[in-house]
Amino acid sequence: MTFTNTHDAAQNLIDMANAGKIIQGDWGDWGDGYETACFYSALVPGAEGTEDCPAWLMPQWFADLVPWIDDKSEPEDAIPNALALGLALQAGVKDWDSLRFDVLALCVRKAWRSAERVVDPEASYWPAVDAVCKDVIAACEARDGKRLKAAWPAAYAAEHAPRAADACSAAAAPNAAWRAAKTAVYVSGWPEGAAPLAAAWARTLPVDIINLLCEHAGIDKPERGET
Repeated sequence: MTFTNTHDAAQNLIDMANAGKIIQGDWGDWGDGYETACFYSALVPGAEGTEDCPAWLMPQWFADLVPWIDDKSEPEDAIPNALALGLALQAGVKDWDSLRFDVLALCVRKAWRSAERVVDPEASYWPAVDAVCKDVIAACEARDGKRLKAAWPAAYAAEHAPRAADACSAAAAPNAAWRAAKTAVYVSGWPEGAAPLAAAWARTLPVDIINLLCEHAGIDKPERGET
């Protein structure tokens, strides 16, 4: 089975999701009828990796992200996320580059706010982490790639401060601050690539990214069966 257009590829994902044939943590069963498939293999049957994603379907950075969204979705979110992905692709994302900046900002914002809740604002390492996270988020919101890349040295320096303070022990505060800075490092260092997975501890991140995708496609996220 090979698709040559976005509508048909996305429809296969939608149909498999509605039939309960979407799985997580595996590419799927490639027997007769394609009994099961992950998000990506439902869109690109027979692909050996995300590098096989056709350019007409989605940009490479998002293709790289799709298997992660599938695997990291909570079980109850997998089907709605698959349906939303298929419908958003059919509707058409108006500006993939704008979506990329929004996804990058989302990852840093979630990591920063998670740290903000547990870190003592008087901690010696926090001002640098706080400042660089805000700078990276602002650069993403302004769609300013040059400013984003220019933030990398400060992000890299801020990443090491929490570890120096507590040797990144089991303490929640320095660990959270380190993760926030690490996410800023990924975003500023590789803004043209896939969204940074340093924010993978945020359980709601797959849903949040899918919600952004739907927003950029101009659709409401569906619930199971709403296709």
